[in-house]
Amino acid sequence: MSKLVIVSPEDILYHIKISCQIPNLLEAIATRKIIADTAVKEGIKNQC
Repeated sequence: MSKLVIVSPEDILYHIKISCQIPNLLEAIATRKIIADTAVKEGIKNQC
């Protein structure tokens, strides 16, 4: 039987740091925010 593994936000951040993924993560966040801001300015509503 499988055991439940709990992953905390701190665990995720630690892994991102040690795997050198911070630049990719920041780029993804910036891209998402730019797209969301542009959508709001253009009057596009989120379907989710």
